[in-house]
Amino acid sequence: STTAPGVAANATDTRRWAAATRRARRFIRAENRKKPVENDTAIATLESQAELAASFAAAARAVAAPGFATKVLAPTAGTLLANAMFLSSLPSVLRARRAGTLGALNPVPFAATFANCVGWLHYGLVANNHFVFWSNAPGCVLGLFYAATALALGAPSTVERVVVASTAVHVAAAYATGYALASPARRRLVAGLVANGILLCYYAAPLSTMAEILATKDASSISAPLVALNGANGLLWLVYGLAVDDRLVWVPNCVGVLLA
Repeated sequence: STTAPGVAANATDTRRWAAATRRARRFIRAENRKKPVENDTAIATLESQAELAASFAAAARAVAAPGFATKVLAPTAGTLLANAMFLSSLPSVLRARRAGTLGALNPVPFAATFANCVGWLHYGLVANNHFVFWSNAPGCVLGLFYAATALALGAPSTVERVVVASTAVHVAAAYATGYALASPARRRLVAGLVANGILLCYYAAPLSTMAEILATKDASSISAPLVALNGANGLLWLVYGLAVDDRLVWVPNCVGVLLA
C-alpha cells in the first residue's frame, strides 16, 4: 500500500511473520539437537528470512514515520530539482558559445546563480545541512561557467560587477563565520542572512529586463523553463523549511515562489 496506514499494517504483518519465523527456528534447533546434520540448511534459510523480514519492518517504520515526506522526500526532490534548474540554462549557453554571441540571452541570472549557490553552499556547511550543500554545489561550478561564457561573449559590465561584489561579500561572511563569531547560532544567522539576500536577488534576476519586455512585448529574454523550475524548487524548499522550522530557508523561498 502507498498510504501511511497501509505501510503501518504491512510493517505489523512483517513483524508477526518474523516472530513466527524465529519460533520455527527455535523449534528446528531443538529438533536439530536430535538430528544435527539434516536441518542445517533449513536453519540457515530461516535465519536469512528473519533478517530480511526485520529489514523490511525497519524500512516500513521509517517510511511511515511522521515528517518523512517533508523532512526527507521534499529536500531530496528539492536537491534534484535545484540541480535540474541550474542545468536548464546549459543548452542555451552552449548554443551561444557556438554562435559566438549572446543574442537575446539575459546574462544577469548567470552571475546571480554563481553568487546564490556560493552563499547557500556556505550556509549548508555552517548549518551542517547536506541537502542545502548538495543542492548548490553543482550550481557554483555551472554558474561560474555561465558567467565566464557571458563575459567572453561581451556581456554588460553588470555581470562582472555582480560576480566581484558577491565574491567580496562571501569572503567577508566566511571570515565572520570562521574566525570572528564564536557562537554557532550567530555563525548560522550571518551565513543565512547573506544567503537570503543573494537568493532574493537570484529570484529577481530574470526580471531585470522587465521594463524592456513590457515596452517591446517580447519575453524571449526570460527563460520559461528556468522560471518554472524556480517556482517548483522554491515550493519544495518552502515545505522543507516549514517542516524543520528554519525561517532562513522558508521565508526567502516563499518570496521566490511569488516572484516566479
